[in-house]
Amino acid sequence: MFERNICQFVPSRTTELDLQTLHFVLETKQVEEKSSILSVFRVYFVIEGEGKFKTIYGEHRVQKGSVFFCFPGKKFSLTSTPGFKYAYISYIGLRASALTDRLFLSQRNCVFHNVNELLSVWKNALPVCQSAVDLRAESVLLYTYSVIETLISNEPTPDLETNGATEAKKYVDAHFSDPLLSLSTVCKALSYSPKYLSSIFTKQYNLNFSKYLNIVRIEHACSLMEKGHTSVKTVAFMCGFNDPLYFSKVFKTLKDCSPREYVNEIEKKRYQR
Repeated sequence: MFERNICQFVPSRTTELDLQTLHFVLETKQVEEKSSILSVFRVYFVIEGEGKFKTIYGEHRVQKGSVFFCFPGKKFSLTSTPGFKYAYISYIGLRASALTDRLFLSQRNCVFHNVNELLSVWKNALPVCQSAVDLRAESVLLYTYSVIETLISNEPTPDLETNGATEAKKYVDAHFSDPLLSLSTVCKALSYSPKYLSSIFTKQYNLNFSKYLNIVRIEHACSLMEKGHTSVKTVAFMCGFNDPLYFSKVFKTLKDCSPREYVNEIEKKRYQR
């Protein structure tokens, strides 16, 4: 069994709302290391042997029973030793993104080991008659997602969540003056999904990402004013706000006074000394 490669193409469908599988592939030849960037989602299952899966965040040893995911636009490489056999499904669609967010998958959280209950499913999935390949590919894909979700729910990873939230907080602390800083740009820089990072950040610090960013910016604004900066517009720009009026609104919400009132109070105290 598995003496040759198998690659079956799935017929295309028209609606972009679908979870659309594109390829269902069995690889039996040794793979040399080669960096790749996909334009699709892809899930791999190792059927036999051992290999190495590498992303920008490190290298993983993958072996029989390992499941790992690749994402559009994210660089990775895969190498193998003799006897390494694996299968993969490529897929696209809005539901592909939704499933990825649902399981909080990212390049930091994309490898799962000893998922042995999937072995018979993937081993027996190929070959299949061409008329049924779309059903087979989608059913294997969705069943794989369901098994991984069960693993995640049964084995929570609070340490990973804490590290992710802490890393995001440090990034904000270092880049808050960038007017383009947002949850989206932080997620892109740290390779987290927005839904996941928003969830773990709120859980860790008991406030959402946007509020924390505003707090950091406003506290820095107060520090600048106390050091002698009196132009509200200048302070707003120095703290990462593009709009001085919005800066004033956020400032008043957090400090119960306007920036101008805050500056006046500082100057008043100086005159009283």
